[in-house]
Amino acid sequence: MSRKSAPQKQWLYGWHAVLAAWANPARICHRLLLGLDSGREFQERAQMPVGKTRPAIEYAERAKFEKILGKGAVFQNIAAEFTELEPLAMPDLIRMVKMRERVTFIMLDQVTDPQNVGAIMRSAYALGADAMILQDRHAPDGAGALAKAASGALELLPICEVVNLSRALAELAEAGCAGLALDEREAPIHTVNIPAKVCLVMGAEGDGLRPSVRAASTLAASLPTRADFGTLNVSNAAAVALYECLKVK
Repeated sequence: MSRKSAPQKQWLYGWHAVLAAWANPARICHRLLLGLDSGREFQERAQMPVGKTRPAIEYAERAKFEKILGKGAVFQNIAAEFTELEPLAMPDLIRMVKMRERVTFIMLDQVTDPQNVGAIMRSAYALGADAMILQDRHAPDGAGALAKAASGALELLPICEVVNLSRALAELAEAGCAGLALDEREAPIHTVNIPAKVCLVMGAEGDGLRPSVRAASTLAASLPTRADFGTLNVSNAAAVALYECLKVK
């Protein structure tokens, strides 16, 4: 995900993240690092996009991986440096809304933990969501832990970065796509009449949705979790809510 005028380079690691990016014709790969014994596995699993060239393999020991990625990265003996993917713009989403009979987006309000965002991305793509909307100044870097948690979905689920989430919801509503805020104070989601064109709005754990984003949402619903246990992790909550949004489509 890019928030600059020109695409930047980023390191991805872990087999699913790197192989998905390697096979993506929209990605330019600049460097590929493999563990000393990982060459055969890579050759067996990698898919080369048509018409694209890829760099030669650099074999590396743990020290080299850690120097590039930092200590603590679970890199699984594979890492690669790619040019960032370019995000969508709001006109792209409005076009989807107007051209399709059904559309489902997911918007994250101040959900900044890379592993949570990556996990939500994975669930969103698997369940059939059409795009994810993030606020540009709060969007985590689409590399490292996020890409690994997304398990390849970073290459498949379109991302739209906007300046103002409330304004984006207003634009979507005007085009015919309702914002559905997840709010534990509201009626259970299975009792809500979810429209065919909807943007599920998720807030950060603890803080929840900001008042301006909640006010800009057309609808609201909760997940009926047990009162004596509390709410779900945001990535789990997103998966359940998305299922409710998508199961009738």
